[in-house]
Amino acid sequence: MKKIIIIVIMLSLFLSLLPLRTILSNDIKRISIIELFTATGCAYCPEAETAISDTYNSSGDKIVYVTYHINDDLATAETTKRSSYYGVFGTPTAEVNGNYRFVGPSSIKSTGIDRALTDAGSLAKVGITFANLKFSGSEIAVDVTASGTTETPLDLFVVLSEDNVKPTSNSTKTYRFVARTIKNYEAVSLPVKQTVSMQIADSFNKDSMYIIAFVQNKKTMEIYNASELKAVISAKQLIAPTITNTESKVTSFPFTIKLSLVQGASNYELQVAKDAGFNNIILDKEMSINSFTIGEESLSSGICYFRARAKNGNEVSNWSNAFNIAVETTFQITMKIGSTNMNVNGQAIEIDPGRATSPVIVKEWGRTIVPIRALVETLGGTVAWDDKEQSITIQMNSTQIKLYVDSPKAMVNRSSVWIDDNNHSVKPLIINGRTMVPLRFVSQSIGCNVSWDPLNQTISIVCKR
Repeated sequence: MKKIIIIVIMLSLFLSLLPLRTILSNDIKRISIIELFTATGCAYCPEAETAISDTYNSSGDKIVYVTYHINDDLATAETTKRSSYYGVFGTPTAEVNGNYRFVGPSSIKSTGIDRALTDAGSLAKVGITFANLKFSGSEIAVDVTASGTTETPLDLFVVLSEDNVKPTSNSTKTYRFVARTIKNYEAVSLPVKQTVSMQIADSFNKDSMYIIAFVQNKKTMEIYNASELKAVISAKQLIAPTITNTESKVTSFPFTIKLSLVQGASNYELQVAKDAGFNNIILDKEMSINSFTIGEESLSSGICYFRARAKNGNEVSNWSNAFNIAVETTFQITMKIGSTNMNVNGQAIEIDPGRATSPVIVKEWGRTIVPIRALVETLGGTVAWDDKEQSITIQMNSTQIKLYVDSPKAMVNRSSVWIDDNNHSVKPLIINGRTMVPLRFVSQSIGCNVSWDPLNQTISIVCKR
């Protein structure tokens, strides 16, 4: 019985240690992080900065470090918040792995750096990796993944730092790994994958940007591990192309959108939208040359907004300024007496979807009547039926037409007109439960041209929108 109890106890202990054993089996080595608080006006700081820099250069991948400036022109709200978190108010001060503090150059040089090197290479509780580094104009993005311990509460920090920075107040000295942006993701549970986006100011030295990530226990302040990524950004950033078109209206197709040539670009992307905010994109096209030929089928009538950007691999420029053009598309529509379909720019569309209704010639008048909704909606207008009034209201841009069943008169923009000046018997009718309206009157009222082919019993309608 005693042996059974001992075995049960040992098994329980083994199971309780499984998370730790999992971490140990991953053999993740700790990278020490030195967070140096400094200032441009600090007389004692250069000595500490040089010692840390020399150690960083000679230690391989054992340590990373980041410089937080306080009370100078390189300080930010984020670096000030970091100093408040640690309760640091004097410079130089070095925080090693979050739970060791060293104040003054002598302390930092004699024991602070040794502490960092001693902790480096030990088994870490957390592993940190980077993936999918991307650039888009002035923005840098990267996926940061942290895994390991199940302890809480943990914070994930991602710092965008710049190496060899010259402050405006003192151009004779440079500072290493200056924190430019600090992203703090609070109370994360591991494993966690975070896509981090940060802005790169025009003043930053884009050849000297680094991303540093670390996981910190918020309660004990210990940093469990850190990692560093050199963000390779070409100093010659792609500039946004300019759309060089000057026309304000397009009436013939195909037409060409022309872009300025961008040095270093391998291809260009063009987007077309129906709104200035590019929320309703109707075309997204990529080409290896700086011009785009666009067919009528790719656009819709009205104002269209165009923008473009240059690309070279993962490097992407900002979008160009939006350029808008009034697009006038041509609709060529044919209907045939007795046919339930109409042909719109070569495409067959039901005249009265699901109803099998076709154009009809009223012999007493010699006029063609049709259900009008599909035609009007194809051209971008709307049709409303009022059952009480037995009326149809057609809205096409600024033109409103109102017709009444069995009435030879209609209202066009609130003016009463004859539907047919030469025949006052022409009027809308209800046939087999469908409201049929005079085709020529409606078509011409909304600005279309109408022609009749008596031999083929075909109506041709041409509309520009």
